[in-house]
Amino acid sequence: MIAVDGGRDALLRAGAVPQSRAVEGETWCAGAGGNVVTVDGSAGPAGRCSYLPCNTPLCSVLMVLARPRGPWQVAAVDHADVIATLYRSLDAGDGEAMAALYHPDATFSDPVFTDLKGKEVGAMWQMLCSRSSDLRVEHSAVKVDGDRGSAHWEAYYTFSATGRSVHNIIDAEFRFEGDKIIEHRDHFSLWRWSRQALGPIGLALGWSPIVAGKVRGQASKGLALYMKAT
Repeated sequence: MIAVDGGRDALLRAGAVPQSRAVEGETWCAGAGGNVVTVDGSAGPAGRCSYLPCNTPLCSVLMVLARPRGPWQVAAVDHADVIATLYRSLDAGDGEAMAALYHPDATFSDPVFTDLKGKEVGAMWQMLCSRSSDLRVEHSAVKVDGDRGSAHWEAYYTFSATGRSVHNIIDAEFRFEGDKIIEHRDHFSLWRWSRQALGPIGLALGWSPIVAGKVRGQASKGLALYMKAT
């Protein structure tokens, strides 16, 4: 999908879209599949495309008009940049910026938060950022392939419940819808994490379902309380 800003008048002159759809402030998108789409700016920072039928040769005009020249501004979705922005925001403790990168119907899972949906995803990051005063994040190995992506990241912080230092090592998998993350899966060793965060108890029993269940239960309860308070 190529999103073209400021091209309304040119598209009208080309006859590619009807005058009735010439809404001031809309963004027009040209898709290689032979459709003209509009973006409703009220749907979010990037808007959402709504497809209009376009089965004439005039559709090909859009791909020409979309070339980056003159007043045209071509913005292709860069999923690698979305991933990098996610971790830069986490390193900066900006949970709100992280939440804005997720689709409204996004899902998230890791060994602690096993099944988050929708607003819970952004709220989880906002909660974690608000509770950490020394969080440091490094990310690497960002890869994208179509609507899929992955990255390696490491987090250094003090676990507030015990005051113990944690260095967590995570591999992430993403699926995107447009420029938003709709699916995010983090993989790390809960036993390794518990050995650091919980100390002797984690070292001895961090592998057990009992400790894992307790950690997950406390995390779920904490998120529910945070969302209720905010």
